[in-house]
Amino acid sequence: FPSATRYAQTHGAYVVTNDMYRDHVQGIVGDAAERERQRRWTKTHLISYTFVGDEFLPNPNFSFEL
Repeated sequence: FPSATRYAQTHGAYVVTNDMYRDHVQGIVGDAAERERQRRWTKTHLISYTFVGDEFLPNPNFSFEL
């Protein structure tokens, strides 16, 4: 995983990103349990975003309660 993701995992943080790291999770070789742990983490800790014009819009459907 990229260093920002590793940092977030070790510090209980979230990552605002436009990459949901699906390819990184699929690239974990040989350990299905670790792939599943990483998949769950990405779903609960990666916040997607977009820009409309010059306005930054984080995903309004993201829940910090998961």
